[in-house]
Amino acid sequence: MDVPNASLLRDGTSVVIDPCGPGDADDLAVLIDRLGPESRRLRFHSAGVRITPQHLVGGEETRAICARVRGELVGIASYTPLQEEGVAEMAVAVADDAQTRGLGTVLFERLADLARAEGIGRLLAVVMAENRGMLELLTGLGFATRRVAGRGEVEVHVDITRGTSFAGWVAALDRRRHAATAFSLQPLFEPAAVAVVGASRDRASIGNAILRNLLAGDYPGVIVPVNPNAAAVAGVAAVASVLDAPAQVDLAVICVPARAVD
Repeated sequence: MDVPNASLLRDGTSVVIDPCGPGDADDLAVLIDRLGPESRRLRFHSAGVRITPQHLVGGEETRAICARVRGELVGIASYTPLQEEGVAEMAVAVADDAQTRGLGTVLFERLADLARAEGIGRLLAVVMAENRGMLELLTGLGFATRRVAGRGEVEVHVDITRGTSFAGWVAALDRRRHAATAFSLQPLFEPAAVAVVGASRDRASIGNAILRNLLAGDYPGVIVPVNPNAAAVAGVAAVASVLDAPAQVDLAVICVPARAVD
């Protein structure tokens, strides 16, 4: 199963999407613990209290993908082909503390690509009627959908073929990716903290000039001179390494020779 593994969430956070299998059982157990009682009930219905990693991965015919943020598994999506040709049942689970960031949407997008490549044209999601978050996710993707209401549940049929609704999905996907890219660049254009690596006390140096320009320009964020041989530069307390910065550094200006960059 070939899964392109780089995406951006709604807030610009990078997420890695990879195939998921039995070898991820320990991480999946942690993910289950990160699903609160209400999330388990909405996602797994009456089986929520007894869910195991194997339930998430499924059987041999199930295709499952995992999402990791900074190495932590925070979500999983899967589909299992049904007897009806070209149709598969899908499901998504996202850790409580990773919700509302567009992760479920990213997982569905990847899942749809995989399913389409395997000849699946329609994904079916059985959603509890009160699970408004999942219902809104499925209907907001841009694909054509059809709902069939049952007793406390809603079957949502999502057409993922390259038919009449495909252009709408592509347009919605472009909008989502544009917004995510803009957020990911915000730390570059509006950094909360800037480190000047190689901020020398020598006023003729580039590092000193950049530091003084930041000070003279009334930059509102935290300025961190990085100089292992100075306690302060231009009146600002210095640190020996970026790792010693008093705040999370969004932007680092490197003013040292390439051989000195570790």
